[in-house]
Amino acid sequence: MPLNKGKTAENLFSGNEASAVDGVLSGLRSRQVDSLKSAIDDINSLIIERAKLSNELSRDIDRLKTDFGNFMLEAGNTITLPEKLELRKKLLEIEEMRLQEKLNSWRDIAALKKEHRERQKELSEKEANITAIERIMEE
Repeated sequence: MPLNKGKTAENLFSGNEASAVDGVLSGLRSRQVDSLKSAIDDINSLIIERAKLSNELSRDIDRLKTDFGNFMLEAGNTITLPEKLELRKKLLEIEEMRLQEKLNSWRDIAALKKEHRERQKELSEKEANITAIERIMEE
């Protein structure tokens, strides 16, 4: 039944029915908002974890480069020229891995931050809608 001008939900429902309807609406709104807040928290956690992973990989790659460099210094003249060239090639591959990881990390974090902004905007809109509906229900 559509509301006519001047009629409110309280006029259409008895006191118990109106509070039950209000309770159901409140529960739905609360679940939607809680779900969005949970998604935002999860995204924040993923951003932090991705940054940590990137830092760990960078440290591991640095150690690997250092180990290669130390090996080349210790081996000195015992390594033939073709072996030295092969080791230098491996060092370049390691550096390429590090750069690729930096790029992938940046892309992943940028995508997560975009998702975060979208969810945050959605949460703000839901909260604004809830506030508007609550004002309407109070009238």
